[in-house]
Formats: sequence, C-alpha cells, structure tokens
Amino acid sequence: MSVEQELVCWDQNSALKRVVNQESLLVNVLTLFIEEFPEHLHVLKQSISTNDCQQAARISHAIKGVASTVSGLQLEQIAAEFELSAKQQKMDVLINKLAELEQIAALLIQQINVYLSSKIKTEHSSSFNNKMWLDCLQSLSKKLAISEYISPDELGILNSTEGQTESVKQLAKELMGQINRFENESAMLTIDHIQKELNNNG
Repeated sequence: MSVEQELVCWDQNSALKRVVNQESLLVNVLTLFIEEFPEHLHVLKQSISTNDCQQAARISHAIKGVASTVSGLQLEQIAAEFELSAKQQKMDVLINKLAELEQIAALLIQQINVYLSSKIKTEHSSSFNNKMWLDCLQSLSKKLAISEYISPDELGILNSTEGQTESVKQLAKELMGQINRFENESAMLTIDHIQKELNNNG
C-alpha cells in the first residue's frame, strides 16, 4: 500500500479547522479549488509533454499548496513527490505516476462536490444558493469552451433545484442533456440563459 493510500483523500475536519469552523468560508475555498485545479493539471501535463522540469516543479509545488489548503492529503503527498522528482529531473517518474495523481485528484473533487451539494440542500438562503450555481456554471462554461471532459459529479449541483424558478429548473435539465450529448455550443448558450435568470432573481 502506498503512502497516498494510507492517508485519507480529504480530511473534512482539518479543512474546516483551517477556516476557523466557518462553513461558508470553507465552501468558498473549496469552490475556488474546483474551479482552478483543472488549469493546474493542464499545465502539469503540458510541462511533462514538453519535458520542462522547471515548470513541472513549479506547478507541482502549486498543486501541493492548494491541496494543503483544502486538506487534500493524498493529493498534497503525491504533488510533493512530483515536485521532488521534477527538481531531480526524473521526468520518467512523473510520466509513470501521472495517472495516479489524476485518479487521486478526481476522487478528491468528487468528495468535495458531495460536501458542497449537501451544503446547498441544507442552505435556505437563495442568494447563497444562487452564488453556488453561478460559480458552478462559470466552471462548466470554462470546460465547455476548451472541450474538457465534465464528470457526472460536476453536474450534481444542477440537480439541486429546490427554491429555483420553473424556468431555471427547465434550463438546468436541458443543460445536463446538452453536456451529456457533447453539444458544447448549445450548452454554453443555455448557461448564459441560466446566469441571466439567476442574476435577475438574485
């Protein structure tokens, strides 16, 4: 069993302690992590494909930092290993362990999304709910623009339509169908419509 497997993927209690037990702040931190991590992963993959050890070390250090911020222990550990290997110019290690890092990151994001969805379901403030929706839609739009894969877990928030208007509910249903059918341009237009509705309702 590897060191990463011995560690928990996401230490929720530790993450909450980092923000002095303020759940609203934790939600913001986690949402930001989910929005920004895909770009970090893209840069890491790019640095490996171009055999750029310096860039690989820098982005691995950045990933280690953001993983620590959200208490993603397994991701923090493997990112530290990536940073060391890159500094030692052992690019073969990065190539061989990239899939493992991606798997750990995907699991972390899945666990965080479950937590965020639970916060949405129990939060009665419509302004809070709308902010979560807008953050999610912005993240989805960025991925659609570059044709990046969107996992079913990332669409979880679109099922949390309690308190939303019938128009938003219908648009959310259409959006999920468009994403599942890889109709990226139509999906981006639907996101624009939902964002306008939410802003008007907020």
